[in-house]
Amino acid sequence: EGKLQLYDNNTLTTVIRSFGDSYIQGGNVGIGTTAPGNKLTVADPATWLDLFDTTSMAVDQGGQLNFSGYGIGTTTVGNFALISGAKENVTSGDYKGYFAFFTNIGSVPGALSEKVRITSQGNVGIGTTVPGQKLSVEGRLRAVLTTGTDNGVVCIDTVDELLRRA
Repeated sequence: EGKLQLYDNNTLTTVIRSFGDSYIQGGNVGIGTTAPGNKLTVADPATWLDLFDTTSMAVDQGGQLNFSGYGIGTTTVGNFALISGAKENVTSGDYKGYFAFFTNIGSVPGALSEKVRITSQGNVGIGTTVPGQKLSVEGRLRAVLTTGTDNGVVCIDTVDELLRRA
């Protein structure tokens, strides 16, 4: 295993390994800039951040961006939300993909559940992973209008019946 270690006043601050974990302690990291303003700053006229999944081609495989933090004190880390871009099918050479948003559903650190999906066809599903229309909502839908003098609430239940209009 190749390893690069950097020290500041005899204190190990950076470890870069060819295999395994690497880290930088303290400060910000810049790619394409010498003045990063955040923990990670990528600066380039054509900035592209690639989250590449090296798993063999399969449905639901792709890059993910996880949002996590401490759920109990400063010892138990949990996942709060996740964004995923993944392959929509199992067909070799077919690159159709979907974009999905997940949130944690309770008290289990890794219990993420998909809430919204945008398919390769541009259909958006809320509460469903197979939206058949431009907007598919699983469960009740509530729309509130509060513009000008027109105020009202429209609710639609799961069998497309109008429940209330105020």
